[in-house]
Formats: sequence, structure tokens, C-alpha cells
Amino acid sequence: MSEPKGSKARYKTTNWAEYNAALKARGSLTIWLDKGMQWYAPSSGKRGRQHIFSNAAIQFCLGIKCLFGLALRQSLGMVESLLRLAGLDWRVPDYSTVCRRQKTLQGLCCTNQKRAEITPAPDAATPQQAQAPLPGAQVV
Repeated sequence: MSEPKGSKARYKTTNWAEYNAALKARGSLTIWLDKGMQWYAPSSGKRGRQHIFSNAAIQFCLGIKCLFGLALRQSLGMVESLLRLAGLDWRVPDYSTVCRRQKTLQGLCCTNQKRAEITPAPDAATPQQAQAPLPGAQVV
């Protein structure tokens, strides 16, 4: 015989300190930035103006944009504060640079702006690269 519809199992919290710590840990965000990451682009040896920022730096900015569902200018502000918190003295690409360079990069693409999902682009190299959406960073 089944239980009545209104009866639900009730749980009583006995260790409030552990419960509160677990709730705080849910909101925890840790981002490690690799200090060995090549943030600035090497000289290409071609004529004309050289890129200042590497593809990895542009992908990092775009990854933060997609991961947190931010507008591009907001994501650049967040990248700036992340670099400052990490103690890195790296310049952040400006809006027009990221806007222009995102058209030529094939590493990331945001598929759904509402849910901010990151999926690998159709010609991404390996599944291992798809698991780490932000180059030079690890989100835990």
C-alpha cells in the first residue's frame, strides 16, 4: 500500500556548523591562472602591425564571457580584476581587439546566451582541449 500524498520524509539537521560550511562551499569559486601562459603574442615576422595579445589571451576573455554569461565589456572588467587578484601585471585586451579577433578564433563558441554554455567549435583539435575551456586557467 502507498503512503498518503501529504507525508514527506523530514530530515533534521544536527550539525549546523558543518551544514553552514557546506552551503558556503557551494558558492566558492577558485580560478588558477598559469603564470607561464603566453599572454602577449610573439612577433609573427610578417609585415604590418603585429598582434599585441596571444590567441590564448583572447580565448581566456571570451571564455570568461561565455562561462558567466556577461557582455563583452563586463567580461573584460572581470578579467582585469582576476589578473589584479592573481598579482599579474598583464594588460587586458580592449573591446575592439577582442571583438575583431573573436571572428578569427576557432577554439570556443557560445551556443546559448541564456544558459552560457561553452561547447567546442566544430573543428576543435582534441576532446582534451574541450574539457579545459579557458586556456591557462582552471575553474574549480
